[in-house]
This record gives sequence, structure tokens and C-alpha cells, in this order.
Amino acid sequence: MRQLGLARLAGAGLLAVWLLCLPAAAQVGGSIAGLVRDEGGTAQMGAAVSLLAADGRVVQTIESDYRGWFQFVDLFPGVYAIEVRQANFSLVRQAELAVEPGERTFLDVALRGVFASLQLAYGSQVRDMSERWKWVLRAKHSRRNVLRMAPAEHDERERFLRKLEGPFEDTHAYAELSAGQGNRSNGLHAQQDLGSAFAVATSLFGSHDLTVSGSSGAGRPDISGGSTAFRTTYAKEIGLAKPEVALTVRQLQSSSAATRGWFGSQHDGQGIPRLETFSLEFGDSVELTDSLRVEYGMLFESVNFVNRLHFASPYGKAVYKLGRNRELAFSYASGVPPPTATRLGQDAALRSNVRQLGMFPRVAVVQGRPTVQRSEHVEVAYRETFGDNMIEAAVYRDSIRDAAISAAVPEGVFGEGELVPDLYSAAATLNGGNYRTPGVRVSYSRKIRDRLQAALGYGYAGVLAPTRAQLRSAVSDELRQVLEAQGAHLLVASVSTELPGARTVMTGSYQWSSRESVLPADPFNDFASRSAPGLNLVLRQPLPSVAGMPGKFEASADFRNLLKTGYVPLQVPDGRVLNLLQAIRSYSGALSYIF
Repeated sequence: MRQLGLARLAGAGLLAVWLLCLPAAAQVGGSIAGLVRDEGGTAQMGAAVSLLAADGRVVQTIESDYRGWFQFVDLFPGVYAIEVRQANFSLVRQAELAVEPGERTFLDVALRGVFASLQLAYGSQVRDMSERWKWVLRAKHSRRNVLRMAPAEHDERERFLRKLEGPFEDTHAYAELSAGQGNRSNGLHAQQDLGSAFAVATSLFGSHDLTVSGSSGAGRPDISGGSTAFRTTYAKEIGLAKPEVALTVRQLQSSSAATRGWFGSQHDGQGIPRLETFSLEFGDSVELTDSLRVEYGMLFESVNFVNRLHFASPYGKAVYKLGRNRELAFSYASGVPPPTATRLGQDAALRSNVRQLGMFPRVAVVQGRPTVQRSEHVEVAYRETFGDNMIEAAVYRDSIRDAAISAAVPEGVFGEGELVPDLYSAAATLNGGNYRTPGVRVSYSRKIRDRLQAALGYGYAGVLAPTRAQLRSAVSDELRQVLEAQGAHLLVASVSTELPGARTVMTGSYQWSSRESVLPADPFNDFASRSAPGLNLVLRQPLPSVAGMPGKFEASADFRNLLKTGYVPLQVPDGRVLNLLQAIRSYSGALSYIF
């Protein structure tokens, strides 16, 4: 299996080298970007920035982020106008903004109580794509003009802003208190993030990024002694690359009652096992050409649960731009794939750091011997956008070893050393054996209007499901024998909207499968139309600011599998029913503070 995975990687690598020889696509669209600050130089988060066409029609409205940054990309050549609105400041408008192919217009917006000033400079057409950025900065902060002589890049705002600040000036943080019930799992890891958590990120001298996060949580009093986790990430700009290193330690303490359930009633409660993980991750992303971006990394993980287990999980992704709005991606991942939330902005990056603290591996036992679920994923995907629409399609292959299955197990079923009690719910975890399956998926998403987006998806893949509805014996080996990969049709729908006025963000999603399965189908899906099993609802509500306090408060609620779908019943010899749980119904709420 490992040789097959290496062969796939080698094939993807040869294809990526071949793609390097293809001609780069010409840039057609331009962009408008800028900073919103007050006259004292303080970044203004949440300012409404509207892009207007030449006829005065509003094309798009966005909000500046915590740095005051805003950006409109992929604009057709033409003449536009910008309007900036922020509470307690006067309206700022700049007209006659010419957008040229491949060029960027930068605005430094200085908001004032009575009047505002706008200064801008136009970047020229990029001829040498290997040129480093060239900067022209004036002394007075609110009058700085910026001349860009490079193509648009994802990390542009971070690089620019750090050149304006001293050490430790680019500091932001996220704190959260949460509570709820049930274990959230996407089939790749168990999410234990109930309790308190924080994340603090800063920039050292403009080229070093440091993020420190930690969490502490409590599980079921009769099973768990609580969990703690700490994570530190460090990234440094080296030429055009920016490698990142992350160190994460987690601990989940069990109780003596749980230990007796794992190892038998004769256990005296001494030496109660803890689930401890130590992981070291390296990752980087580099633009090899105008058309080819490569992301790669490696996760080294050590899991200590009775015995110590060690794993190395490489991952990589090559994205080739076929045109202005089309791209082809080749990806490989083992273990748990790296999160993508950091691409959505700094708030999402901080939340992602907090969520990763609770990503414990899925652990089961076989005759008292601990096992850790391992996965491998290979995918080729195509993505194209046209206007407010996006289509995506992919073919992939998944392989799962020592699958960890949640189950509601009647008392006395299965022997000692075969069950791991779930520390955050009333379920247990069983080892479901190994399986592999190919799959396909397609997705269509559309931005219906400014604050409303919807997506539909279809897929066909193998899911792990029982071949019969009864067990002839209460032995876990038989359970693994009756579980096989079987084909299933998948339908996915999702809707996301923001209520005007209240600014409540609501995201609802639903996943339907033509066959009942014991593990979530297509766990590596990162398309717009993705969903956890069943009906799910996430709410995020900004709260009023407290006078004299920077930043913002936010309340959130997360409901998973509201209809309790995906429960697979199996009858045991004495007539009772064993329920295998694809997804446990869970709910959680959180209060967060971002500053």
C-alpha cells in the first residue's frame, strides 16, 4: 500500500514537472485594494467598502478585516468608483479609478470625522514575473502612496502591513468559552473543543510569524478527567517561500471507571492511561510559475495510549491554472489533511488554531491493543468560475486502516479490551477494520446575492456498511468481517446567508446517502457543497461592543446531525440491538472575543 502511494506521488510529480513547461496564461483582470484607517493610523475593521461601476451600480460590497484591508480581484478592465462607510466617520468616495489588465490600484483611505482623504498610485504592467516588490512609502502614515510592481499574491496584505509596523505591532488574539454535548467527528478525527481556548498571533520584525494557542476542556465526569492542549506555530519569509512549523501537544485524561471498561474489572485503577499526542508539522506553499502553485508538508505524530505509536503523514497539492478562471489540482494526503480555514482571513485562521487543539486521533482497541485510524487520499480535481457561479469535479481514492467506529453498545456485548468509551458522549468506539474505495464528486455553487450563497453536490463512492443485519456472535472480529465497502449515491446541499441589520450568519447543510454507512462518506471533500452527515446548522451572531474595549464579541451555536440520521442497527444473538453511529447528534455553543 505504501509503495502504491509513493508511485502515485511520483506520477503526480512527473505531471507537475511537465506542467511547468506549458505557457503561462495571460492576466486579463485587474484589482483594487487598500487600507482603511483613521487619521491617527488605527486600522478600521468592519468598514463597508462598495465597488461601483461607471453607471453608479453597486457591483460588490465587502468589509475591511481586522487590519483595515480590503480587496476586489478579477475585475474587468474599465472605470470604477469606491465608497467607504464606517460608523462615526464621514462617507469617503473616490471616482475615476481605472482598472487595467494585470494591474493593481492601491488606495490608502484615511477616515476623519469631518472629511476624508484618499491617495492612490497605479501599478504598472508586470513584465518580469521574477521581480520582487518595489515600495515607495511617504513619511506621513495617512499620506503613504504604494507602487506595486508585481502580480497579485495571496499574502500581499500581510507583507505590506508589516512593512508599516514595528516589532510586535501586528498582534491579534482570539479567546473562546464553549459548552455542549456530544462528540463531533468528520470521520478523520474526533473534535474535543468544549471548554476554554485562546490563540495569540504576532509578527516579529515583519518577516516572522508566531502563534501560540491553548485549550482546557472537561468531558463526562464518570469517564473523563478533562483535556488540555497547546500549539505553537512559527513561519518565516525566505525569498518567495514562507515555510511554517507547528508543534502541538494534547492530553486526554481518562478515569478509573473507563480503564476498567477497557482492560477488565480486575484492573485496580493504578496507572490510568492517558491519551497523549505529540505532533510536529512542517508546511509550505510556493508559486513556481505564474500558473503553478505547490503546497506540501509533513506531519510527524506520536500517540501514547497504553503503548506508544509513531506516524509520518506527508501531504502535497499542485494547482495548475488553465486560464483566468479555471484550474486543475492534484493532491495527496495521509492522516488528517491540513486545514484550509487560514485562506479565509485572520479571524478564520485564529479559529482554525483553536479547532486544531481539539483534533484528537480516532483511537480504538483490539484485544486490549490500541489502534489509531489511518487514512490515505489521492485526488484530481477541476474547478471553474464564471460570474457568480462555480463548478467543481473530482475523482479520488480513499484508503482507511483500523477504522474507528462510534457505537451504542448494549451492556455485556463484546469482550473486555474491545471498546473505548467516548469521553464526550454516551457512545463507545470499536475497531472496524480496513477498507478502500474510489469515488467521484461534482459540485455547483452560486452567489445568489451579496449575502446569500447556495451549493449543490452529487457523489458516488464506496461507504463502509454491514452486509447483513444480524451478528451470530458477540465477537468484534465478526463485526469487522460483516463490514465492507459498498457503493452509495450521495447528495449534498448547503446554504449560507447573513441577515441584514442583525448581521447574523447562518449556514445550513444536509448530506443524504442512498446506503446507510458506519463512517462519514468522502471525508476529504473540500468543495463548496460539503456537509457533515445529516442536517447541520451553524449560527454566528456579532454582539455589541463594550465601550473602551477594542475588538469584537461574537456568539455562535453549532448543531450537528439534528435528525439523527446514519444510525445503523445490528441485532446481537440475545435479541438486543447494537447501533453503529455514522455521526452522533451533538450541539455546542460558544462566546468568543476577537481583538
